[in-house]
Amino acid sequence: MQTFLSTRLLLTGGVVGPILFVVVFTILGAIRTGYDPMRQFVSLLMLSDGGWIQVASFVVSGTLIAGSAIGLRRVLTPGPGCRLAPIGVGLAGLGLVVAGIFPTDPLQGYPPGTPPGLPLVPSWHAVLHLVGALLFFGGLPFASIVIARRFISAGSVGWAIYSAGSGIGMFLINAATGASPGTVGMVPDIAGLLQRISIVLGLSWLALLSLHFIRELNLPRQGGDAPVA
Repeated sequence: MQTFLSTRLLLTGGVVGPILFVVVFTILGAIRTGYDPMRQFVSLLMLSDGGWIQVASFVVSGTLIAGSAIGLRRVLTPGPGCRLAPIGVGLAGLGLVVAGIFPTDPLQGYPPGTPPGLPLVPSWHAVLHLVGALLFFGGLPFASIVIARRFISAGSVGWAIYSAGSGIGMFLINAATGASPGTVGMVPDIAGLLQRISIVLGLSWLALLSLHFIRELNLPRQGGDAPVA
C-alpha cells in the first residue's frame, strides 16, 4: 500500500508540475509591465520585480517533474524505454531546477532598455541557465520519442504517434526560436510564442502520460505496465 501511494503521488507530480509551470508563466507574462510574451522568452520573467515567483515556479515544477520520473520508472515493466524514458523526464525536471537557480541575462529588450538579441558575452550564471534549458528541451523530446517505441510494441498506436509527434514537434518548434549572441534570432517577433508552444506541447504530453499511468495503477495487472507491488 505504501509503495502504491508513493508511486501515485510521484506520478501526480507529473501532472501538477506542468500545470503549475504553464499557469505561472502565462499569468506573469500577461501582467508584467514592459514584457511581451509574443517576443520574449519565459526565463526573462525571472528578472525585475516579482521575478522570485517565476524562479519558484522553475524550482517547484522541476522538482515535481523529476519526482514523476521516479514514479514512471516504477510503473514501467521491463521493455523498450523502461529506463531511458524516465531518465529523459528526470533530466527535464533537473533542467528546470537548474534554470531556476541560475538566472538568465537581460536580453531580447527585457527588462526595458536592454538591447535586442543576446549578449555577446553571457555571464557564468546565464551559461548554467542555458545548460538547464538544454536539459529540459532535450530531455522531454528524448523521453517521448523513446517511449513511443514502447507503445508501438504494445500495440498502442495512438499513444505512439502522439508521443513521437510531441517530441519531434517540441524540438523543432523550440529550435526555430534560436538566436546566436548579438543577434535577434530567426523569428524575433514570435520567438516567445513559439517557445511557449514548444513548452506546452512537451508538458502536456508529460501530464497526460502521468494521468495514463495513474489510471493504470487502479487496474489489475494484465501483462503490461501496471502498479508495482
